[in-house]
Amino acid sequence: MPIEADMENPETKDLINLYLRGSKDYTTEQRLRILELGRDLAASNLCGSIMGFTINAAGSPVTNKITVSRTYNLKEMEDIAREIACV
Repeated sequence: MPIEADMENPETKDLINLYLRGSKDYTTEQRLRILELGRDLAASNLCGSIMGFTINAAGSPVTNKITVSRTYNLKEMEDIAREIACV
């Protein structure tokens, strides 16, 4: 993923905007912030361990999916993620 210096470099900024723009609802910078947050949350060693323990210790994946869909406030978590990523 591009770093901040890549976004500040005029030679690479246009290419990054061209290829990583995505939806017109968000800027490229906002999209990259969300991707970075997702990577930080999902790709750390601790997160991987916690996810593995959670999935294997709490029943089948189907049971977990049902429980999460009933109890998880996705809209609230999206708002929190946007706030953390400054989007």
